[in-house]
Amino acid sequence: MGGRRAYGEEREAAWPSAYRKGHSCLCSSPARSCSCSLCLPVLRQVLPPAHDPRGSRRCGDGAYNEGSAPGEYRFTANTPFAFAPRLGELTPFVMAEGSVFRPGPPHPVTGDRYTRDFDEIKRLGGDAATTPSARTSDETQIAMFWFESSPLQWNRIARTVSAGEDLWEKARLFALLDMALTDGYTGSFEAKYHYNY
Repeated sequence: MGGRRAYGEEREAAWPSAYRKGHSCLCSSPARSCSCSLCLPVLRQVLPPAHDPRGSRRCGDGAYNEGSAPGEYRFTANTPFAFAPRLGELTPFVMAEGSVFRPGPPHPVTGDRYTRDFDEIKRLGGDAATTPSARTSDETQIAMFWFESSPLQWNRIARTVSAGEDLWEKARLFALLDMALTDGYTGSFEAKYHYNY
């Protein structure tokens, strides 16, 4: 931990000169009005110190207490760990905290709504080759489109729509996009592990 903390402090000490170098490049245009008092806090959020006393960057936690009752979270077969159980504890970029948009609890597994949703997944979720599926071909294409990891997909879309934009606008677009994606993941994982579902 000590080495990581030292690395983080060393990196933070280098921020002002690195920031001024980048700042003078990005803000040299007369159309840009930007001050260190505005940008430096953003830089500190994007490049936090490297130490992580809570362990929130650890992706897999094999010591997580999985549930035993119906509807409680259990490890996925052949992956004996909980994925990112502390992600919901990260300090968000924009939201006040990870729980600000927490939805209500999941439907009880003994309820009618849960049964309807479960039956719908069984009816539509098959691969139509080894298990039946009532999906239309359009529904299959939509599912395949949204199957990819959100950050990969949305960053690819951003690369496409930002073609021809100047470097400043591209950097701004990617920063805003990935801040929103990170906050979305923070909020969804906060709810997932809050309900242990």
